[in-house]
Amino acid sequence: MAKLFLSYAREDAATAERLARALERAGHDVWWDRELHGGASFGSEIERQLKACDVAIVLWSRAGAQSSWVRDEAAIGRDAGKLLPISVDGTEPPIGFRQFHALDLQGWHGRSGAAGLRKVQEAVLALVGDRPTKIPPPSARLTPRSGWTRRPAMLAAIVAILAVIGALYWTVGRPNGGELSVAVAPASSAPMATEYASDIAADMAPILAVHAENASVANAGAKADYTISVAVTRNGAGADTSLAMSSRRERGVLWSRRWSVPNLSLVDLKQQMSLLGSQAMLCAIEGDQGDLLERPGALGLYVSACTGDSDPDVSGDELINLFTKVVQRAPRFAPAWGRLAIIYANAADDARNANDPIPPDALDRARAAIAQTRKLDPHSGKALLAEGILVGNLIKALPIFDRAVEAEPRTYQIRSLRSYSLQAVGRNRAAVDDAAEAVELNPLSPFPRARYIAALTYDGRFSQVRTELDKALKTWPNSLELLRASYSFHYRYGDPKVAEQLMPRVLDSSDADMEPARKIIAARIDPTPAKIEQAVAIMREAERAQPQYGNFYLLAAGMFGRTDEVYSLLSDPRFKPYIDSEILFRPDFAHVRADPRFMQVAAELGLVRYWRTSGQWPDFCNDEKLPYDCKAEAAKYR
Repeated sequence: MAKLFLSYAREDAATAERLARALERAGHDVWWDRELHGGASFGSEIERQLKACDVAIVLWSRAGAQSSWVRDEAAIGRDAGKLLPISVDGTEPPIGFRQFHALDLQGWHGRSGAAGLRKVQEAVLALVGDRPTKIPPPSARLTPRSGWTRRPAMLAAIVAILAVIGALYWTVGRPNGGELSVAVAPASSAPMATEYASDIAADMAPILAVHAENASVANAGAKADYTISVAVTRNGAGADTSLAMSSRRERGVLWSRRWSVPNLSLVDLKQQMSLLGSQAMLCAIEGDQGDLLERPGALGLYVSACTGDSDPDVSGDELINLFTKVVQRAPRFAPAWGRLAIIYANAADDARNANDPIPPDALDRARAAIAQTRKLDPHSGKALLAEGILVGNLIKALPIFDRAVEAEPRTYQIRSLRSYSLQAVGRNRAAVDDAAEAVELNPLSPFPRARYIAALTYDGRFSQVRTELDKALKTWPNSLELLRASYSFHYRYGDPKVAEQLMPRVLDSSDADMEPARKIIAARIDPTPAKIEQAVAIMREAERAQPQYGNFYLLAAGMFGRTDEVYSLLSDPRFKPYIDSEILFRPDFAHVRADPRFMQVAAELGLVRYWRTSGQWPDFCNDEKLPYDCKAEAAKYR
C-alpha cells in the first residue's frame, strides 16, 4: 500500500487522528506528527517525509487555510504532483490550490463505512497507480434501495445512522427467530402524505437492513408485523403532521407522535419524520421479544418510554413513570431496568448539583435499579454508567465510565457522559471524540448533538461549532438543549449580541437573576475597564454571599484574564469544595494554565494523581508554548 504524509492545523488534530487511523487500518503507512505543528521549524524531518511519501494529504479548514505550515506542505505536494486535498469544514482552499478538487469530509466522525472516507481511500489508490477495486466493496446490505438516491439532502443526515443506530440498544433483531416486517403507509390518499410515506420507507429500509436482523420494510399494501402511518397536511407555509405505529398482534395504536411545523422552508420535515420513525421502529424491534410480548400493552409502553428517552419535551418524572410501568409489567426486561437506573441516578445528581439534599429514596431507587439490571445483565454498561453518576465526582467516576464504555462501547449515553468527565481532567480532544461517537450512535436526538457542540466549544474549535449549530438547529429549531449550547458558545466566545437575544429563551430566571449575565455580555460587547470590573464584581459579590456560586466568579475572572484573582479564589478554602475542574481547561483559561501554580491546584483537586496513575496527561501539556514541563512540575506534588 501507499506511504502517506498527512498535513493539518492544530485545530483539526482530532480529525487528522481519525483519518490517520482509518488509513492505517486500510494498510497504508501514514506519517503525521501533531508535535511539529504550530511551533516547530519546517525542518529536515518534515521535508524528508514529504519527499519520501507517495501522497501528501492536506486537510483544508478555516485554520488550515491560514496556517503557513499547512500551505508550505501543500505546495510541496502540489509541485511533486502528489497532492490530495480534503475539506473538513467547507472552507475554500487558499489561492494557489483552488484548481485541485478537494474531497469532502465535513461531518465525518471516524465511521469506517462512510462514503467520504471511501472516496479518500479510492483517491489514494488512484494517485499511487493502484486499482480502486482493492478496496473491498460495501456490504450488499448497504446498497441503496429504490428511492434512496432520489434525495441527496437526506443522505448526509441519514448516512450516520446506517452503521451505528442499532447499537443504541442491547438487542436488535428478533432473538426468537422469524422474519419481522414494517410497512410505511400514507394515512390518506393526499399526494403530500403519499410522497412523504414513500420517502420515509426508502430512508428506513437500509437502516433496518443493516441493523435489525431479520427485519425489512414491506410494501405499503402488504400485511406487515408493524405499520407506520404517515399524515401530512399543509397549513399555510407550514404543515401539521403525525406518525402512528400499529402492530398486527395488538389492537389499536402502539405509539404515535403529532407535531406542527410553522415554516417548511426552515425545517427539514422529511428528515425529522424519517429519524423519529426509525427510532420508534428500532425501539419496537428491541422490545419485540420475551417478557414484553407476553404482557399485553407492555410493548407500546416501552416504545413510548424508549422514544421519550431522547425527547427534550419529556420530563424526567414522565420517563420514570413510563419505565416504571414497563418493569412492573415485564420485570425481566433488562433494557428498561438499565434506562430506569440511569434516570434515577441523574435525578439524584441533579439534586446534588442544585445544592439540594438528595432524597434518600432517590438513592435507594437508583441502587435498586442498578442491582436489578446487573442481575438480569451482569455485563451491563448502563448499570456502570448509573453507578458512576452516583459517585458525584467526575474525576473519581471516570474509571467507572471507562469500564462502562468497554462493556457497551456503542451506547450513546455512556459516551456522552464520559465526554464531560474527560473535559474535567483536561482531555478535551478525547472528549470531542467521545461526543462525536455519541452523535453517530444516536443521530435521532438533540441531546448528544448539544454535548458534541459543547465539547467542540471547550476545545476551541469555534468554526466547527458554528457549522454544527447551523445544521442541528435546522433539524431541531426549538430544542432547548441546542439553544442553550448556542447561548453558551456566543456568551463566552462567539457573538455576545446573539447571546443577548437568546438569553430570555434559555434562562428560566427573573430579570434580576439575569443581571449578572447581562453585565458579562455588556463587557464583551464593549470591553472597557469599567464594564469589565462591573461584570467581575457582581460575580465576586455573589460568591462572597454563597461560596457555591464561586464557579460563576471563576468563569468571569478567567474570561477577562485576571490570573491572580483566579488563583486567589482557587486558594479560598470556602470555595474549594465547589470547584468545577472542567472550567479550568477551557480556551479562555490558557493564561491560568500557563502559570506553574496551576499544578498545585491540580494536585489538590486530585488531577495530578489521575494523570500520573492513568498515564493520560491533559492536552495543554503538549502545548509547545507552555513555559514549564508538566510532568516535572507535577512531580513536586505527591
